[in-house]
Amino acid sequence: MVMMMCIRNLQRLGRSAALRKAAATPSLTVRFVSRTSVLLDRYSRGSGYQSNSRGGSGGNNSYRRPSRGGWDRPNRSRYDKWDKHEEEFEFKNSKFTEVKKLTAEEMSEEISIESLKKEGLLHEQLYDAVKMQNFESLTPVQQRTIKPILMTSNDVVARAKTGTGKTMAFLIPMFQRLFMTQNEYSDKVKCVVVAPTRDLAEQIQFEVLKLQKANKALRKFSSICLIGGTSLVNSMRRMDRHAPSIVIATPGRLLDVMGNSGDKYFNAVDFKVLDEADTLLDIGFKADLQRISSTLNSLNQKGAEHIRTLLFSATISSNVQELANNIMNGDTCLFIDTVHKDEPEAHEKITQNLIVSESYAHNLVAPVETIEKHLKKRKFKAILFLPTVKSVEFYGNLLKKLFRSLPISLFHGKVSQQRRSRLVKEFKASKHGLFICTDVGARGMDFPEVDHVYQLGVPSGLSNYVHRIGRTARGGREGEATIFLCKQELPFINELERQKNIQIANQEEYTPDSAIEEKCYSGLSQQDYELEEFLKSCLSFYRSVMQEFRLRDDITASVGSAYGNILGGSEKIKLDSNVIARYANIRNRKMINEVFDLGGSQRHRSSDQFDYFEDSNSSKSYQKGSYGSRGHFDNYQRRSNLKYSGNRNNSSNPSIDY
Repeated sequence: MVMMMCIRNLQRLGRSAALRKAAATPSLTVRFVSRTSVLLDRYSRGSGYQSNSRGGSGGNNSYRRPSRGGWDRPNRSRYDKWDKHEEEFEFKNSKFTEVKKLTAEEMSEEISIESLKKEGLLHEQLYDAVKMQNFESLTPVQQRTIKPILMTSNDVVARAKTGTGKTMAFLIPMFQRLFMTQNEYSDKVKCVVVAPTRDLAEQIQFEVLKLQKANKALRKFSSICLIGGTSLVNSMRRMDRHAPSIVIATPGRLLDVMGNSGDKYFNAVDFKVLDEADTLLDIGFKADLQRISSTLNSLNQKGAEHIRTLLFSATISSNVQELANNIMNGDTCLFIDTVHKDEPEAHEKITQNLIVSESYAHNLVAPVETIEKHLKKRKFKAILFLPTVKSVEFYGNLLKKLFRSLPISLFHGKVSQQRRSRLVKEFKASKHGLFICTDVGARGMDFPEVDHVYQLGVPSGLSNYVHRIGRTARGGREGEATIFLCKQELPFINELERQKNIQIANQEEYTPDSAIEEKCYSGLSQQDYELEEFLKSCLSFYRSVMQEFRLRDDITASVGSAYGNILGGSEKIKLDSNVIARYANIRNRKMINEVFDLGGSQRHRSSDQFDYFEDSNSSKSYQKGSYGSRGHFDNYQRRSNLKYSGNRNNSSNPSIDY
């Protein structure tokens, strides 16, 4: 009792001192939040696990039908008030002497390719090339960004949703700059574009080639794409052969090439673009980006201030702002926000659907029934996202057996780069088919005429939900996105609304058709070894996202119980007690004993390979090492970069596929 009184007195003294300081400093805002109010108010207290009959495990006793306000959830208004102040879409002035913003008139001005030409902002040859792309009109993002970039020499930070045409928003100013400086350093790299993934880099290169194909006058500005998964020796030979004006690259390979011949090719760069900067940071490329920037600055013959930086990002977080401060050289930064502060991050032309199953086993049936219905349309082109490499392979092969006449492609980070490029090219050209992939296909992939995006289970992060559904409704088209969740995953929907301001209006509960359920279970159970491996990879995945989405232990129970549900008996997944922490909360002994077979060692060691972008500051440290590393996909980069930097730190690079 005495101790408690002392603590309370100390708290009062601390509060009084803070309040006196706040009174003396008008700009200081003081918030007092008790320990209990900042703790996450979890979906329920305790595990809440209860065993259930065939079809899944229960535990979510608070589950009710969807209401107008969304799926019922605990009241955590105190936490919401604390959290919502943190994401303010204001680019805070720190290093820059001035941060400019567009005026209301500039934001609402109607811009067209014709008007840009009339104002003398576009070279005649560039205008012809763009017109050949059948641009009926510029997208809102292009209207708000292209003209300010062309009219000023400031560094630029632009916030734009995915799928809104931002690639052309920086390619047009980039080519205009090349025309303006075409008589200077014709054998040097003038423009560098950095992309987070190999596939996005290739996509940007594809857009460059389209412009050059439309008008041969642009072909004098040669371009190459430098990505991992290809020979570094060949990359260097291509640099020597083409002497490119434009280099589009992933960070690791760009550092490799600059380490070998930076002073030969990169000493005249005057245009640097970072596409999807938030993704670059999520993957863990912060140190690489800063090294790229500092190297380009030190090599430049005209000085660091000569290099102009354009940074495009879907979100302007504090990490993105810090990156801008570190890599931009000018005193003035132009901040262009093309998204209203109250606008949801998802594309407004996407119809979003939520289908909720009673259990994880039933959730595996739901996409089959939905795809079967949609296949009745004359044209069916869709993408299905799954969380892990194992799930893409296992579930994808099931769908291949069930839909033999449907072209199905399986795409993930363990596919060779040559095959990845071929799969992307084939799906782009197709009018009919299903592309099944991990989150490696969620960002930067531009597939034309995709009607529908499906998601089986939660994504690896809230932002990846936005990027996933952004694969449809591209280029001004409309699209549809459906996410299939079991009821134990519903806290994700609450987090999506709270943090991303995304509400899914079309929600329905799913009960499987008995014939389709039997057909699916029969296909899933034909190889119980593979079924067990598939479910274990899913267990590892859900274990990694439980805290972020406030999931409970009943999701572990539902996924684990799916093994017996599908096989139609009392079979349990075999796990060694030494590795149980990889798959479940070890403090919930009751659930573990009921769901898993710990009587003997597992028949094989699972080699779960996560295939998603993980925040480098995440607490998911157990994923690293055990599930591979960046070097698994690009191991020669590490050797080359050690030579380049002397001490390249790979510890910050998470387990990723890109």
